[in-house]
Amino acid sequence: MNSNQNIVTWEDLLDHSDEKSCYFIIDDTVYDVTELLSLQSNYKEFLLKNIGQINREEQVKQFNESLFLILKQQGKIVGNIEKKPQSEYFKRKVRFLKAEYQEFTLEEVQKHNKMQDLWVVLDQNVYDLTEYQFIHPGRPDSIHPYAGKDATEKFNSINKHTEGARKFRENYKIGILKK
Repeated sequence: MNSNQNIVTWEDLLDHSDEKSCYFIIDDTVYDVTELLSLQSNYKEFLLKNIGQINREEQVKQFNESLFLILKQQGKIVGNIEKKPQSEYFKRKVRFLKAEYQEFTLEEVQKHNKMQDLWVVLDQNVYDLTEYQFIHPGRPDSIHPYAGKDATEKFNSINKHTEGARKFRENYKIGILKK
């Protein structure tokens, strides 16, 4: 690493994780890909799906060799990603930011049907409730029967689910159900 290179923190990445300002990491190098998003819409989904994580050179090449070459030749290098691990807050925030770009089939959701790995579908969105089940006001037992399933009908039938509950569940959204 060049000692003159800026160190980019994981928290810095949160400020650059959408179409208005987007950083993308290849190995340890952080690139500003904002301009590329506006010019090359065919790369947009891949770049936004992979924000907030270290992407390996081979992974980017496998997706699209041209994208890799554009980033290496014309990419605006911001700096190097810090060496410390990502915080839990960062991981949750990135998961939320990526949610609209992640798609899961019902078959994929059905594999997450255990207490230690619990996903549900609500209104065509996929939620990871593994952590939430323990703080749910109705206790974990009220969620377990819906692990790996579409719980929309049950959720909507419960009058206690206020508008606040509907907004709060967005903290656990990890994607959308693939049609």
